[in-house]
Amino acid sequence: MSGTMKSVTSSGIPVYSGKGIPGDFYVDCFEKANIWQLSPHRRTFYQVIFFREGTGKQQVDFKLYLSEGPALVLLSPNQVHQMDISTNARGHMLMLPESFFEWENPHSNSFSLKSVFDNIDCFPFLEVDKESAMLLDSTIRQMQRAMQFSGSMQKMILMSYVKIFLLHIYQLRQQKTREDNPDKDFGQRQFRQFKMLIESDFRNTHQPNVYAAKMHVSLKHLNTISRKYGHASAGDLIKQRIMLEAKRYLFHDTLPVKELAYLLGFDDPDYFNRYFKKVTGVSPGSYRKRLPVILPAPSEE
Repeated sequence: MSGTMKSVTSSGIPVYSGKGIPGDFYVDCFEKANIWQLSPHRRTFYQVIFFREGTGKQQVDFKLYLSEGPALVLLSPNQVHQMDISTNARGHMLMLPESFFEWENPHSNSFSLKSVFDNIDCFPFLEVDKESAMLLDSTIRQMQRAMQFSGSMQKMILMSYVKIFLLHIYQLRQQKTREDNPDKDFGQRQFRQFKMLIESDFRNTHQPNVYAAKMHVSLKHLNTISRKYGHASAGDLIKQRIMLEAKRYLFHDTLPVKELAYLLGFDDPDYFNRYFKKVTGVSPGSYRKRLPVILPAPSEE
């Protein structure tokens, strides 16, 4: 992947780091980067893949998305991603290391650009209408042109274009969220808070009552909003996040099951084995032995 450095962890999965990204961000086009196919990998940076046209398949954390441009794929650090797109696909990639967001005003409580990559309310895949696609394409091309010039204001100009590009995407996501959830209320905001707590604490905290205490609500109320907005109990949502992380490691890494159990907050590896088998029907070791999923090549008809 252009602009990044590829490394392989001791557990085997390729990890693209942002160390090769020049400056505060990097932008490239499909034709130049020649990335029609990417095997399962993680990244340490944020990434926007903008399909202006063409077809393909994206797999993000075991979920398959069929893409037909114009469309966007929004990826956060550590998500497992696999891509197979047609050679007629056209578009751009924008890569943003964590350091990019350091220039934001730390005293501003109104909005953070990281919200663009928040997958709590939306999927990482977003279809785009033609008018919005033209706007995104124009903005990213202006960004590329600005990169060719130098001067005391170049960085500020570039940062402004990146911010405009991300704000356009955020607006599109907000519109999609409103269409899917027209009656967003206080209960949904509480559910969002719960999902954010799960994301930050699931490795160390498995009990739903602990999350309820952190939110200053009863466990009964937490289960009520979880079933209403997440279609599962609070405990099941925590379990789903633990299982997703376990599958990421088992499917793509070679970390010993015992060490994985400790990593996910289980003091007893045998209990982790029973926990995993109860959900999936197979032991962690048996799950690992399955052949990796390879996306079929997209049709170019």
